[in-house]
Amino acid sequence: MKKKVVTIKTDIKDAINKYLTFTKQLNKLRPKEIDLLSEMTYLFIKEKNNFKREEDLWKKVFDYDSKIIYKENLNIEDYTLQSLLSSLRKKKVIENNTIRSVYIPDLSDNEFLLVFKFILNEE
Repeated sequence: MKKKVVTIKTDIKDAINKYLTFTKQLNKLRPKEIDLLSEMTYLFIKEKNNFKREEDLWKKVFDYDSKIIYKENLNIEDYTLQSLLSSLRKKKVIENNTIRSVYIPDLSDNEFLLVFKFILNEE
């Protein structure tokens, strides 16, 4: 099987954003939703080792102070943030104040591989 490999050197926050952008046709997220989800996922990954219980970590991701950071980093107003969060909930990206795991890349080895496998039908 022939392969095309593209190596991208980047930081964690940008890797999350690229992952969500590359899978945009599958996840149907708009650019601003991707930006917010990237910020939230970055905080989740960055703080993961500081919490014993995952539910406490999710409280941190969704707390008031974190939302202030998201607004500052994205240069958006509160009503825009609330609208984006509502949209992510309607799209089932956020459920019970957690981000569904399919939207969180596994960056535990300081790299991850995203593979698209196309199986072509004969014409």
